[in-house]
Amino acid sequence: AYKAIALNIIEHGNFSDPDQTSPNNFRTPGYPLWLALIYLIFGSFKYAISIGIIVFSFTAPLAYLIARELFNEKIAWLSGLLVALEPWATFLTGTIMSEQLFMPLFLLSVYLFILYLKQNSHVFLYFSAGLLGICALTRPNALYLWPVFAIFVFFKKNGFLKSLRIAGLASLIFLLVIAPWLIRNKIVLDTWQITSVQGFSLYVTNFNALQVYLGNFKNLNDGYTRAYKITEGFSVSATKGSEILMKEAVLGIKNNFFDYVKISVLSLPNFFISNSYSSLGYYWGFKEFKIQSQIFGLIKARHFSEAWNKILNISWGERILLASGFFWPIISILFLVGGAISLFKFKPINLIFYIIGIIFYFDVISHLMPELARFRIQVQPFIFMFASVGLIYLFNKINASIQKLRV
Repeated sequence: AYKAIALNIIEHGNFSDPDQTSPNNFRTPGYPLWLALIYLIFGSFKYAISIGIIVFSFTAPLAYLIARELFNEKIAWLSGLLVALEPWATFLTGTIMSEQLFMPLFLLSVYLFILYLKQNSHVFLYFSAGLLGICALTRPNALYLWPVFAIFVFFKKNGFLKSLRIAGLASLIFLLVIAPWLIRNKIVLDTWQITSVQGFSLYVTNFNALQVYLGNFKNLNDGYTRAYKITEGFSVSATKGSEILMKEAVLGIKNNFFDYVKISVLSLPNFFISNSYSSLGYYWGFKEFKIQSQIFGLIKARHFSEAWNKILNISWGERILLASGFFWPIISILFLVGGAISLFKFKPINLIFYIIGIIFYFDVISHLMPELARFRIQVQPFIFMFASVGLIYLFNKINASIQKLRV
């Protein structure tokens, strides 16, 4: 879809459906424009992946720089190493995905904002705001992140009125970046929505999960079927289709608000522990690429001997794939330990709260998504930073205990 939209921009001067039937705003313009630029320079999309890999490779150094500002050199190196080696993110960089562009831009925006908080240089803040605007045009879930940034302007103790002026100017820069796209949507589509995916996403994720929980839908596939049914005559990616789905989803959530809050709270940890390594097993050609769900299902059913026999009869590659299922639960535990340690050991505390705020912002808006691992990629560098704090803290504690025993 991204490549088709990019071609439509080049050949027809129109941001529209892949089949060029009508203009829409289902995808935001950042990544398609990036692909269009690559096509105009090289005359082909075949370089898009290699260029994307080069651009994405700046993610690890930026994670290192952020962690160094927050913590220390050792934690920074470990954080950068984890970011560079995490398999799912590495795999996605080899595909036509907006994360290629979004991740380095987003981390650079965060890094500049941290420099502003530490050095009180307004130039860093204004560049950070502009970059975050570009991020919102690349992946729209960054749109509502600006208030999180703006709130921390008031932590600088510059006085309320001065902080208000600074935050106001930064907000204006952010809005000026996204304004052309919003104005285009209003003129062409008669909507101020940054993307029509909002209605579709809210319906097939949040509302869908709620209906499955209430027993109104048998499974998540029912939500997709119903979404296409109630928007009959309109595309689910079109503005009108999005409005229909948005209205239905909001009404359903409103009528079952406490149940929705319940499943949302219970689902929040999934953001940290889920993984997509089974998908990697599929692409790598493993016969038992669903080995994680199979083994954990047998253990949950207390069929321990059957689970053990299955482990004995799979390849070493599949055993590694099975073991990878423990990676994110371990990282999550280290994240909690590191987060707690950071609040007491590292200063300024507002920087720690700032990064934690970003992590939980993405958790709250995406914890019911079916592809959680992809959405978590956007904050994996920050999770790895706190996990590194936790790992080094526990390592030092264990090492100190061993030294005492030797004495």
